[in-house]
Amino acid sequence: MWDVAGKSAEPIILSDRERAVLDRIARPGGGRQAMALRAGIVLLAAEGLSNRSISDRLLLEEHCVGRWRRRFAREGIWGLFDRPRSGAPRKNHGEGRYRR
Repeated sequence: MWDVAGKSAEPIILSDRERAVLDRIARPGGGRQAMALRAGIVLLAAEGLSNRSISDRLLLEEHCVGRWRRRFAREGIWGLFDRPRSGAPRKNHGEGRYRR
């Protein structure tokens, strides 16, 4: 499958088990919003859609679609999880911000 600028998009072929897990994650209430979106990207890619078609359908940037498609192709479902970030853990600045 060819994608933008002549670059080849990673073909995605799902096993029945992978499809079942991704369907469960992608459905409303099935998981965190970010994971549900990533699962949806992979499911559409498995249907043969190009990165551009997926990005148009989900209102995302093409590079975002390509990132998750490539990570799934390399790492499977585990590639859709957030990776640890370097540096200090994030702080919740919103809590108690306007307390008096």
